[in-house]
Amino acid sequence: MSTHSEYLAQMSTRLTQWDAELDRLASEGESRRATVRAAYYDRVKLLRANRSIADKTFSDLQAATESAGDALRDNAQKAWDSLRRALEKATTDLHKL
Repeated sequence: MSTHSEYLAQMSTRLTQWDAELDRLASEGESRRATVRAAYYDRVKLLRANRSIADKTFSDLQAATESAGDALRDNAQKAWDSLRRALEKATTDLHKL
């Protein structure tokens, strides 16, 4: 298993990627017709709220000691997996519109 600092670096990279994907999805929504654009806006808004929760978890991990970080890491991974699935589902659903 990676060290606490390595894990933090990985999470930081993931959050940056998440931001880029949300920005891409929001931009894609801007080019859609009004009714579809509203669906994109609502979904991106929800995903950004989830992103804020992930940022809080990341901040908690940064403040944690290495041993406490191990316990938080499991929760952070579960949260990340949930966020990833939500983004993938949103992208798939919105592309069907």
